[in-house]
Amino acid sequence: MKQIHKLTPNDIPIAISLILNYIATIVFAISGTRLTLAAGYSSVIAVASGVVTANGGGTIRDVIMKKKPYWIDQPGFILVSVLAAIAATLITYGAAPGSAMYGIYGYL
Repeated sequence: MKQIHKLTPNDIPIAISLILNYIATIVFAISGTRLTLAAGYSSVIAVASGVVTANGGGTIRDVIMKKKPYWIDQPGFILVSVLAAIAATLITYGAAPGSAMYGIYGYL
């Protein structure tokens, strides 16, 4: 992996794609976690559901295409989805209706 200060203009589209992939992973992890918590499941199940939601589609795509799942070579996606799911769980349990965090979390 190249260092940031050694990136060339040809590397910019790849960097943007990677950033967007991480953002999408975070959004899907939060979505899966929130849906599971809303259904009344425990926080552990909700975090697992968030991780599966965030990484499951790409894994299925890679398996169907007979490739190695992407997260084996890039475990950062699993780590980011776990952290986002844990954060979503903590914010859900810590956000009381009417609080500032509750309002912010509603937009996620």
